[in-house]
Amino acid sequence: MTPGQFHNVFIDQITVLPRHRKKMGSIEELAKSIDSLGVLLQPIVITRDNVLRAGERRWRACKSLGWTHIPCHYIDELDEVKLKRIELEENIKRKGMEWNEECTWLMEYHEFCSAHVPGWSQQKIADEIGMSQQWVSQRFVTREETKYNPDIWNEPVFATAHRKAVVNGERRAKAALDDIRGPVKLKDVHHGDFCEWVKTYEGPRFNFIHCDFPFGINTDKRQQGNIIAAHGGYDDSRETNLTLMKALCDNLDRICADSAHIMFWFSMHHYHDILSPSASTSILTRSRWFG
Repeated sequence: MTPGQFHNVFIDQITVLPRHRKKMGSIEELAKSIDSLGVLLQPIVITRDNVLRAGERRWRACKSLGWTHIPCHYIDELDEVKLKRIELEENIKRKGMEWNEECTWLMEYHEFCSAHVPGWSQQKIADEIGMSQQWVSQRFVTREETKYNPDIWNEPVFATAHRKAVVNGERRAKAALDDIRGPVKLKDVHHGDFCEWVKTYEGPRFNFIHCDFPFGINTDKRQQGNIIAAHGGYDDSRETNLTLMKALCDNLDRICADSAHIMFWFSMHHYHDILSPSASTSILTRSRWFG
């Protein structure tokens, strides 16, 4: 390759032979990036007889923009083995930024432009680099949360780092709310046997009931460790589930408002058992809840 020398070549005079890389990715996004800069940062590589050796995506993007000429490096006469190696290096050994380097660069660029470009926004930086606003926002959120949890910065994969950042942010928000509203008042929480409590309840009727009755996946048959000693274990049997369902159905008018919603959690392994019209205790068969 002729070092340090660039040439402008008629874009239509370049020959592109069949190459190993078949999937070009988004040429439109690359073209948008090149167009916004107005220059091609990395010239393509061609032979002396204008055969493309590296940079097909750049060539296609510039051609789609209507460029008549394209910057290029001329490659010196090489044997076919070295020419093949150039194509291999171009497509395999390229390495992008690490995700944390990418996040840092995005934030620094955003802060600089916010101070110097009127009306700057996350959407504008997304448009400039050809990515979605959500893509940019996720990286900003992840980098911001590293201030509170530096361990996020050490995650090798961005998706994992982002999930941790979201959880970290939610925990901080919850802690802030708890500081404002104070601790939950235990007098508002009732501990007892639902089947007995529901028969005597005389308070205001509820417009939303969230039920997490038993009937998981054989939890009653599993070894439950220390919880057995502390609480006597967790009864997750079908019989207990149906008993609780019957108690609820028998007392709906006592505890439920005329217009209300009810949410159930149960294992899909037992969906048909709970839905079955033959089950007299099935709340899901009562049409008043589905109108």
